Amino acid sequence: MPALDFAANIGLAAKRWPETAAWAQVLADAGIDSAQFTFDLLDPGLVDDLDAFRRVRAEAEENGVAISSAFTGAGTYAQNMLGHPDPALRAASERWYERAVTAAAALGAPAVGGHVGALSVREAADPALRAAAIERTVDAVLRIADRAAAAGVDCLLWEIMPVAREYPATMDEVQELMERLDPRAAVPVRLCLDVGHACRDGADDTERDPYAWLERLGPWARSIHLQQTDGAADRHWPFTDEHNAAGIIDPERVLALVARLPQARVELALEPIPAPETPDAQVADDLRVSAEHWRPALDRARAAAPASTDPTRRTTT
Repeated sequence: MPALDFAANIGLAAKRWPETAAWAQVLADAGIDSAQFTFDLLDPGLVDDLDAFRRVRAEAEENGVAISSAFTGAGTYAQNMLGHPDPALRAASERWYERAVTAAAALGAPAVGGHVGALSVREAADPALRAAAIERTVDAVLRIADRAAAAGVDCLLWEIMPVAREYPATMDEVQELMERLDPRAAVPVRLCLDVGHACRDGADDTERDPYAWLERLGPWARSIHLQQTDGAADRHWPFTDEHNAAGIIDPERVLALVARLPQARVELALEPIPAPETPDAQVADDLRVSAEHWRPALDRARAAAPASTDPTRRTTT
C-alpha cells in the first residue's frame, strides 16, 4: 500500500483565510496536517517574489502543516490555458506554468499541476484541429517537465476533468496519454484523479463509475481528490450526514482500491468547494466533519500497511 498524505485542497480558503496562519488553523482544527496549496491564494502570475512563497512554506511549517502539492485554482480553471486556440495566449499560459513550477519549488511542494487546458468548441469539433491542439498541449507539458526537473520538483500533476473538451476525458485517452508521456518527460507526469469527475456528459456506465477509474488508472495517480457526489454532476459536496445519504463515495471502498496501488506515495486531498455565500464557520466545520468521516477508514488502512520507505517524501526543515 502507498504511504498516504491526508490533505485538504485549500481552495476553500480563497477570499476567506488568505493569511497562512489562518488557513493552517482551519486545517489544524480539522485534524489535517497536509495542504494541497492552491494558487488562488498566491498566484505566481501576479507575484514575482519567490520569497512570498518561501514565507508561506515557513509559516505553514511553524503551524504544523506540510505542503504536499501545489495546484491550479478556480481562476486558472476559468481559462483555456495550454489548450487556447490563440498562440499568444498559449505562450502566456506556458509562462504561467513555468512560474508555478518555480513557486512550487519555493513552497517545498514535491508535485505541482492541475488544470492543463481546454479546447475551444470549434477545435474540439474538428478532428484535425483537435489532434493538433492535443499535440501542442503535450509538447508544452513536456517543456514544463523540463523546467520542473531543473527546479527540483518531483512530478507534474494532470487533473482529469469531466468535460470532453478537456483532454484526456476517457479512460482510454488517459491511459494512452500516460503511456505516451512516461518515456519522454523529464519528471513523471502523474494524474490527479477526482472521485467526483466520473460524470462526463454522454459517458457510458463504466466511464461514470469513479471506482472503475481508480482501479484502472490509479497506478498513475499521485493525487486523489475526495468529494462527496451523487454521480450525476461534479458536486464537490463535503462529507456531511446530509450529503453522505445521497452520495456514492465510500471511504472504505476508495481505500481498498488505493491499498492495491504500486506507487510509493499518494496524496488524498479533501476538496469540498463551498458556494461563496456559505457562512465561513460552516465551511470550516464541514471540512472538520469531512475529515472525521474519512479518519476511521484511513486509520485502519495505515495500520494494515507496512512502514513507508519512500525516498521522495520531503521532510520539513
